[in-house]
Amino acid sequence: MPVLRPLAFDEERGEGVSLDYIRKNYGVPAKRGGRVRLDYPNGRSVTGQITGTHGAHLRVLAQTGRPRVLYLHPTWRVTYLDHDTPETTDCETA
Repeated sequence: MPVLRPLAFDEERGEGVSLDYIRKNYGVPAKRGGRVRLDYPNGRSVTGQITGTHGAHLRVLAQTGRPRVLYLHPTWRVTYLDHDTPETTDCETA
């Protein structure tokens, strides 16, 4: 029976890709604890905190009425927020 692995699987390390991989390959400032905003097509947005990765996607704890985890592509409708203010960084990707 074949072993199922995430699409972005690092054979050398035997695990899914790291935030370092995402930073280098997508050119984004993703880091554990960093804040991001997901902008939906209907104009709504959700902010959250990066907690890790899932394959080549960001695992984000959304700050909504109840805690939920989102898996986001590093560049699709994601804005990276400055740690101290809601203003965006120079590496905004929307």
